[in-house]
Amino acid sequence: MKLNKIFRSVTQFLWFLAFTAAMAVILCFFYASTSRNIISNTEKTAMISVQVTEEFLTEKINLITLESESVSRMISDGADNEDILYFLSETSDGYTKSYDSDFTGFYGCFSGEYIDGSGWVPDEEYVCEERPWYTSAAGSPGKAVISEPYVDAQTGKIMLSVSRMSPDESYVIAM
Repeated sequence: MKLNKIFRSVTQFLWFLAFTAAMAVILCFFYASTSRNIISNTEKTAMISVQVTEEFLTEKINLITLESESVSRMISDGADNEDILYFLSETSDGYTKSYDSDFTGFYGCFSGEYIDGSGWVPDEEYVCEERPWYTSAAGSPGKAVISEPYVDAQTGKIMLSVSRMSPDESYVIAM
């Protein structure tokens, strides 16, 4: 009788161990499978984010290049800063209405004068040649560049600008 009781206790203990081991194996399998799925989904999300960001920036680079080339043609045709302001105002307004209500406009520094298509007028201490959008473009005349993040003087928000210094280095235009 006593031997039978010991045998039953050992059998129950072995069944408990077998069940616990089986559960541990199943949990390890599900953990590994879930981990792989999470990593795979995270990688896919990151790749999609990179693609969307690259497309967004490419669009802005193409847009500022087109805007800059239009201004260059205007200047070569004799346009003055008042004509450029009108053009920047019209294109800023059109872009804001059609694509992006948060758009702060096309702006730039032309013959040392800050011109803003959104109508914003900076305070007297504002020096456009010292702003990140200007200095980043000044290093690469004729190329559209993306600035480092900075605090926008108009909105107070941290932002990036896409800007381009004209090939002849006579002006910088940005958005």
